[in-house]
Amino acid sequence: MTHVEMEQFIAEYGADIYSFCCCLTGSRQEADDLYQETFLRAVEKQKHLDMAGSPKSYLLSVAVYLWKNQRRKAGWRKRIKDTEYYGQEDTEMSPKDSSDDLPSRK
Repeated sequence: MTHVEMEQFIAEYGADIYSFCCCLTGSRQEADDLYQETFLRAVEKQKHLDMAGSPKSYLLSVAVYLWKNQRRKAGWRKRIKDTEYYGQEDTEMSPKDSSDDLPSRK
């Protein structure tokens, strides 16, 4: 795909892909990033892009795939961060300190 063909491709499908990214993310900043990543992926995979077929549906599916990947990674990062936080808290307490916090049995 030449530079001119890519510009025509973006001009033809760019507005639709951007509005889809805005609806998907709910944020203009995240939509901008997703839009750029979607077209970057299209350039990287241009051999698989069939211009005679339905390139718009291909771009929409790439955007959905990238968004799901970002959300999944963010979820894992949050879990890891929470686990590390709890792990640090446990190492700072000595066994004597932890027994003082337990309620006594009667």
